[in-house]
Amino acid sequence: MVLDSRFVKIAFGVVAITLCQVGFVWASEPAPIGIASGEGQITAQTSSSSKQPSKGQWKIGGKAELEYSNDEHPTIVNNDRGGCDTLMYETDKLLPQFELNAQYLKDDFKFYTKARYRFDKKKIELLDCYANVPLGEGAKVTLGRFKTRFGIEKSQSSSKYLTCNASAVTDSLYLGRAWGASFEFANKDGDQLMLGLMNDHNEHRFTSADNDIFVRGIKRLSPHSTLGASVLIGQHSLSDSHSLPIQRFGLDYQLKTDNLRLDSELIYSNGYNGLEEIKSRSCGWYVGSAYTLNKNVDLVGFIDWYDPNLDVCSNDLFNDELNASMRYVLGVNYYFSRQKERRLMLNYEWKIPMEGPKVDTEGFYMRYSFEF
Repeated sequence: MVLDSRFVKIAFGVVAITLCQVGFVWASEPAPIGIASGEGQITAQTSSSSKQPSKGQWKIGGKAELEYSNDEHPTIVNNDRGGCDTLMYETDKLLPQFELNAQYLKDDFKFYTKARYRFDKKKIELLDCYANVPLGEGAKVTLGRFKTRFGIEKSQSSSKYLTCNASAVTDSLYLGRAWGASFEFANKDGDQLMLGLMNDHNEHRFTSADNDIFVRGIKRLSPHSTLGASVLIGQHSLSDSHSLPIQRFGLDYQLKTDNLRLDSELIYSNGYNGLEEIKSRSCGWYVGSAYTLNKNVDLVGFIDWYDPNLDVCSNDLFNDELNASMRYVLGVNYYFSRQKERRLMLNYEWKIPMEGPKVDTEGFYMRYSFEF
């Protein structure tokens, strides 16, 4: 499938305008506020609400999860067919896992670390290990191992996911966690600017990506909505000492009201796409929403489209590493508690090839999370 060059130019233009606008607003209006860090994002707050304990305080927490799928062709998460960082990858398989985190808070300084034990792998994996160091009002630097600042869906905590499986486009094009540094700024209007350098991504099934530079800007359009733009430039090292370029550009829009949440994202990639060690052009998008019926129940709808190779397709064989596909998800999220993630997610999804043989797949997914 050939992508219209005019569409690509328009998308790049919007990315550039959004980043420039965020940068100008931040530079012209220094923020008299602190910023508090979520997982993969920052939020503007008043200085009184962002202050941490002045004497220093440790907090210990964790999460237990149980996941199940009866889909014969489940979505591959983080592109590791060996099992690492893959959710619900076998038919009729229960997958338990356990996370433990610790954080130290003092004034505006924060140290955070998180590890996960995979029962199927019988292995402990380090997820996060970083420090947030304040640089002044509305500014900080994050140092260590953390999620890459790119887009919405997979840069946020998994407790914010709308569905059990993330979209195909972010599974393929989001690099995950790595060691690096991120300089992050926010102004009084809630606009944000993040830029940094990441190295040694190792959550994909191939060799790691190195020396990736990212820039992300978020423009607050209203008290309930934001427009974001992300750019990631780097390289993917091959085993033969060669490398493939990584060039990824994204736009995202998010809306949050008292009873409605809408997430949407568009990503275009030129170079390594996370699936095959070849240079290719890829593009995909998703739109997901959750409607809150009451304090316990959310109704979820999700649709995503992804073409991992815009120039080549396989007409004879089913190949989700070359051919475009569409996925539809309907679900119910039941919250035993919203303050901590204690919820049961029930999803049914349909995956429909848009190119090649029409081998439609569908299946049921369940995830139960208990955070403490």
